[in-house]
Amino acid sequence: MKRFYRALIILLMAFPLYIYGPLLWKDGSYGGRWDFAADVGASAAHCKGAAYVLQLCEINFPDRQNNRVVSLNYVVVGADWNNAVTDIVRSSTGHFTSMIAITGPALVTRASAFMFLMMIAFVFERFLLFVTLKALVGRATDAMPKPAPRIREATLLSRDRRDHA
Repeated sequence: MKRFYRALIILLMAFPLYIYGPLLWKDGSYGGRWDFAADVGASAAHCKGAAYVLQLCEINFPDRQNNRVVSLNYVVVGADWNNAVTDIVRSSTGHFTSMIAITGPALVTRASAFMFLMMIAFVFERFLLFVTLKALVGRATDAMPKPAPRIREATLLSRDRRDHA
């Protein structure tokens, strides 16, 4: 069961890693140079979740060069990015990100969010193992044979009847 739950946790952690991981990797790379995107104005971050605990933030802005709306997704812990207005920057490779996300403390905040999610996943795994153990112990005690009931008839007989028996 432990291997099954571990595989389940890895599968569940693959989802946030797929959504939020590539942007963290691109923002943390030191290859290239960041320039302010002059054709894009400042945008506000819209976050869901509890401030300073865990927030899922999204910044949407129009890219006039490609005529599309770009959406930047961030997961943060230990910060409050809700309604934070930030400038949009572009790397020399054409990658967009927000100015609030490429600072050193912001990268640490975003990376520690994955560690926080991993800790929650391991606690969830331990809870599942505990529930499984309790269910197996309960099933084992139900399968054990019941002791034979005590026959109380012999002790309830009067002394006269015991002597004649």
